[in-house]
Amino acid sequence: THVEAGDLQARDLQARDLQAGDLQAGDVEAGDLQGTHLHPATADSDSLMSWKVALLAALSLFTALLIQRSALPLLGLPGAEPIPMVVLVAAFALVRGPFVGSLIGFCGGLIADLAPPTTHGAGREAFLYCLIGYVCGMAAGEIERSALAPLAVVAVASAVAVVGNAALSLIFGAEHASLSSLATIVPSVVLYDVLLAPFIVPAIAVLVRRLDPEPRR
Repeated sequence: THVEAGDLQARDLQARDLQAGDLQAGDVEAGDLQGTHLHPATADSDSLMSWKVALLAALSLFTALLIQRSALPLLGLPGAEPIPMVVLVAAFALVRGPFVGSLIGFCGGLIADLAPPTTHGAGREAFLYCLIGYVCGMAAGEIERSALAPLAVVAVASAVAVVGNAALSLIFGAEHASLSSLATIVPSVVLYDVLLAPFIVPAIAVLVRRLDPEPRR
């Protein structure tokens, strides 16, 4: 009888242990389910930018286009005029990465293609600025490591914009700058855009991070 009583007690203890383990496992599963409800659609939100950043990009690109087409030609700067739209595309790409950079670059280039006065068909500036935004976005992490990195990125983007525009014009048989004129235009545009970069890039970085603090690269 003592042996049977001991066996019964051992079985009761095993049953209680199993029930306690099941309860703990249920708590863990409930915690996992709660965690999924606390963070819905995280993967989807990380790949997009908020509407506030999109509105900021649209307003800044539209303002830059107006200045670029109306005000800058009146200044009579030596060599060539700066391209503030390229600086803006590079700034957004440096802050938000290649996806957002290419998207903003495409939209900004398309606006530049359609806005008067235009001498070429739609798509050339859109393709070029999209490429610039993607390439600049690949260096997104460098903006925090070195103060000279954004200047170098803007310099390369400006040179690519001028040379790429001339190359595409040549390919499609449109009027294009000669090699001798490019030797003067490229250094001038690069210099002016690099001078604009210390004002535009930090301002865009601060505004974007305040409007949308979540990283969406």
